[in-house]
Amino acid sequence: MAKMAAEKEVRIEQVRVEVFTAWILGTTPIVLHRMAEKGGRELLLPKGPKTRAEKATTLKHNVYEEFRSSPYVLSTGPTLLAGKPVWAKKGLAAVALDLPGGSKAQLERLVSAPGERMPIWGIPKLKMDVVREGGFTKTPNIRTRAIVSEWCTTVTLRFVTGVLTGTTVINLLGAAGVMQGMGDWRPQKGGTYGQYEIVEPDDPRVVKIMKEGGRVKQEKAMKDAEPYDEDTAELLSWYRGELGRRGKTADLEEVA
Repeated sequence: MAKMAAEKEVRIEQVRVEVFTAWILGTTPIVLHRMAEKGGRELLLPKGPKTRAEKATTLKHNVYEEFRSSPYVLSTGPTLLAGKPVWAKKGLAAVALDLPGGSKAQLERLVSAPGERMPIWGIPKLKMDVVREGGFTKTPNIRTRAIVSEWCTTVTLRFVTGVLTGTTVINLLGAAGVMQGMGDWRPQKGGTYGQYEIVEPDDPRVVKIMKEGGRVKQEKAMKDAEPYDEDTAELLSWYRGELGRRGKTADLEEVA
């Protein structure tokens, strides 16, 4: 009887991880949009269909409430506005679909973006757009969101060495800034907003935005709700006038 071949020893190299922090400078305005708190409450505990009387007396949109609830926020820290670190990871991984030599699934396994929020510096303004709802009918609607023209942020990424290098990750993140972007209506979704470049933390443009667009000024800007463009200003003017005609204030409180 032949001897059984000796089993080969299986050796698994230790997985090593490196961490680095990247500074991101917006090259196009970023549109901030998260699921509104009201939408979350409706999913958690639906109210059910409104009666005809309720529909007649209820405004479809509370523009200022929608504006103020549109961005992610930090309860404390250098900024009020925030984004999700996973935006950077997902954008970086999606670049692999358009560039040779990488796999989206592989990059999602090899790169992680720890943390729930990343600070976003810059002054927000109120932007209103006509959009088409999903579904067969494509019903038109108005969406109100915060937009920041000049912005910057910082994100920490962890990656597995041996397969990836710091230079590769930085290059992929930079490519994602052009091809994927962050926020609403970004290049990944067919738009032009939320594009960015990778810069040094002492870049004069970053220093300026951090100085002029920190937490205190962001809180004031969210309260003042200044319109972003002429189309928004026109819609907002009509909205306020219509509220007055219906006996309501801009915050949808009954006029005394």
